[in-house]
This record gives sequence, C-alpha cells and structure tokens, in this order.
Amino acid sequence: MGELMTSVLPVALRAWIARQPPRKPKAPYRPPVLGWPEAVMVLDMETTIDATQRLVFGSYRIGTFGGHGEFECLEEGLIYADDLPTLDPKGWDLLQQYAKTHPPATRNRRRAKLLLLSRREFVQDRLWKALDAGALIVGYNLAFDLTRVAIGCGEARGPMFEGGFSMPLWEWERNGQWEENQHRPRLRFKALDSKKTLMGLSRRNGAPPAERRMPLEALGRLLDLKHLVFALTDKNLSLAKAATAFGLQIGKLEAGEHGVITEPYIDYNRRDVEVTASLLEALRAEWRHHPLALSPDKVMSPAGLGKGYLR
Repeated sequence: MGELMTSVLPVALRAWIARQPPRKPKAPYRPPVLGWPEAVMVLDMETTIDATQRLVFGSYRIGTFGGHGEFECLEEGLIYADDLPTLDPKGWDLLQQYAKTHPPATRNRRRAKLLLLSRREFVQDRLWKALDAGALIVGYNLAFDLTRVAIGCGEARGPMFEGGFSMPLWEWERNGQWEENQHRPRLRFKALDSKKTLMGLSRRNGAPPAERRMPLEALGRLLDLKHLVFALTDKNLSLAKAATAFGLQIGKLEAGEHGVITEPYIDYNRRDVEVTASLLEALRAEWRHHPLALSPDKVMSPAGLGKGYLR
C-alpha cells in the first residue's frame, strides 16, 4: 500500500436561524389565599389508654362566627365508638343517660337536645356535610382526633404527602357489609416534624369538573389550633397553656381516670371543645393584626408568617 494522501475540501453551509424569544422564568406556585369560613366544626376525641388508642367517645360543636367575632354554637353532640354498646354496655348506658339529662351549649331551638351519634353517623351525616360545605374543621392536635374516626390506613400518594398516610372515613353498606365509599375523599396526613403535621383531602372518584379544577388546598379546611398557636407565639403549648397565654376566662377541667366513661370525664371532654372554640375566637382576633395574604389553616410555624411578610 502506498502512502496515504490527504486533502482539504472547503465546504460552506447556508442556514437561516430563527430567533426565539427568551423564556420567562416559571413563577413559583403560590396556593390560593383562603379566608376564615363562617361555618365551623370544633371536635375532640377520647381514646383507650392502651397502645391502640382506639376511639371511646368524643364531642363536637357546629356553629358560626357573628359580626363581633364570637362563636355561636348551633348544635352540640356526643360521639361514641361503633362497637361501644357491645364492648362497654355500662359506659354506653351512661352516655345515653347523660345525653338525656344534660342540655347542649346552644340556643338553637331546632337542636334543643344534646345529640348522641355513633362514629359512623357522625362522619356520614355531620363531618362530611361540614367538609363538603367548606366549613372549617377545628381541633387541638386535630390530626390525632381525625385519625380516631378513620376505618383504615394506607400510604398517601402525591408529592405533597409522599411518605404520609391516607385514611378512609366514609363507608357504604353493600350486601350487609360496610365498605369504603370510593366516591368520598380520603384524609391524608404527613408528619413534618414533632410540631407540624400536613393535612388535607384527596380528590374523590367521580368528582364534578368544578371540583377537579380546584386546588387541593381548597378541598378541605382543616385547622389544627396547635399549629396556629405555634405560628403566633413561637411556643409549643398544650391546650391549657395556650388558653392561659391568650387570656381566656375559661380553662380545662380535671379528667380523673382516662379511658373509662364517667360523667366527669364527659364534662372534661365537652369543656375541651368549649376551650378550643374560645381559643379559636382569640386566635381570629390576633390574626387580624397580621395583614398577610395567607390562609390561617395553612400556616404551621413562625417561619410561615415570616415568609408572608417577606412576600
């Protein structure tokens, strides 16, 4: 083979370059600002003292906030575990007698009696209607109370709740058996740290188009007052200490023995709901001093308030 010869061949290319306008940076997602709903449900649950901490009973109040910022109770009721009449007949009899002999904390003539509902009746007839109507569901350590009325637990889906829990609450009866109602949402929880828990609803199957277009933040208004107290005070307070910090004229009662239904224990539970409602009034008044475009049920720490001021 002879020596290889190389040569250079000049090549010219003719091209037309189309100029593209510079892309605008994508604006960061900002959740919608949701104010204070007028309708409110305040609840609290009592449980067994073993490792399962199953629901024993609880109580709730449904009401509205008037023009003066005071909570007006329109309905009050007691909640009991579905299997309580079988597991604790004595406690069941005491609850029934208590509901008959004690008036509710309301002047609503349509609800002149203290109601007594099973867990299933409460979530089907009261909790679902409140959530669907956009009412604010309020509790102190709310995630704990809501998980007590759940019927199961699974892994949560979606980037916001990945690593958290998904819990069904609502059922329907088919062939004599109670099954999860797939046309109702699930409650989702994710513990962020020892002080904060992310809460929300999933989208329900077969939701109407208007609901499918709604951001997830607007599907369920769940307010843990412990989060809001922490955001406003930078302190992790119990309900009793929060009531003192905000100057409430009403305080908690002594429970006596936990996990056993007694009349003082029922009084203790109802008082917790009353204190929580009064604390909600005080926090609403304090919130008005912060002219921020924030949803009160989405703020969980002082950093959330600080970011609102920075924006």
